[in-house]
Amino acid sequence: MSSVRYYLENREKILKRNRTYYQTHKEKKLKYAKEYRDMHKENINAYAEQYRSTHKIELKKYKQSDKYRHLRKLSDSRYRKTDKGKIRGIKSTTKRKRNLQWFLMFENPFDEPVDYHHITDAYVVALPRDLHKLYLGKYHRENTMEIVKQLYLGD
Repeated sequence: MSSVRYYLENREKILKRNRTYYQTHKEKKLKYAKEYRDMHKENINAYAEQYRSTHKIELKKYKQSDKYRHLRKLSDSRYRKTDKGKIRGIKSTTKRKRNLQWFLMFENPFDEPVDYHHITDAYVVALPRDLHKLYLGKYHRENTMEIVKQLYLGD
């Protein structure tokens, strides 16, 4: 019996055995793969660079395909739902709309939802959303500074 025929007749059994093996030896396989990547990083990067240079047309067509767009959309939406992605979105919107810079003064100490408040055109602090929305309008920055001083400086 040829190996191809055996595989076709016992495909489910083989796949189940492979899944079980992977699950029982997952840590060992991942550790080996990481060590291999670390030891052969230059070769892997050189091969990838060579592949990209010789397959430019195929890669360009793939990036224009619906499959790539769909996968990219899923990846982007997952990223935007993470804490890092949310902050990145706020930063880019702020820079684009109000021409402000973004330097976070302190890490976010709050467990509740926060807004990021510009204390100057460059420096930002995290404030709980309900406190941040207490003073809106023309003197928002000046009035909100009292809250910022109480929370961060303890005045």
